[in-house]
Amino acid sequence: RRPPRSTLDRSSAASDVYKRQKFYREILGLTELNRWDAPKEPLTTLGFTDNLPFQMVIFNTGKSGKISTLLKFISFKEIESETPSKDFIHSSIGLGFITIKVENMDEQLQRLRKANVEFLGETPTRLWDEYFAVFRDPSGNMVELVAPYKEKE
Repeated sequence: RRPPRSTLDRSSAASDVYKRQKFYREILGLTELNRWDAPKEPLTTLGFTDNLPFQMVIFNTGKSGKISTLLKFISFKEIESETPSKDFIHSSIGLGFITIKVENMDEQLQRLRKANVEFLGETPTRLWDEYFAVFRDPSGNMVELVAPYKEKE
C-alpha cells in the first residue's frame, strides 16, 4: 500500500539506478517502496520514452503513514546519456537539487561520513531555526538535508 502522498514527487534519471538505490536506502535510510522494470508500453503511448523500457526504484522520504514526497530514480539499460554539468545549481537548466527533511542531523551526518560522502561547503550550517548539509549522490546530484535546530544539552 502506498503512503499518503504530497502534491509533488521527484523523478530523476541515473546512469545506474542500483547505485542510487543503495545510497538512498543504506546511507540515507529512506524506505524503498518499490522496484519496477517498466515495460515499453504504456510508457511509449504516454510519451515518456521513445520505445525504451527502464528500471525504476521508488523511495518514501517521510515516516511510514505520513504524507511525504516520493523519490523515483530511473535508468535505461539500452542507452548511454550525456550528463550535464552539475557543479552548481545554476550549471544546467532543470531541477537543481533534492531536499530531504530529517529529524536528527547528527545521526544523518554520521551515516554519511561513515560512507565517505564528501560534503559541499560548511556542514552542518545553521540558518534561521534549521541545520543544512549539502552533498552529492552517486549520480552527482546535489542533495540538501534539512533538520530542525536543537539546543545542545
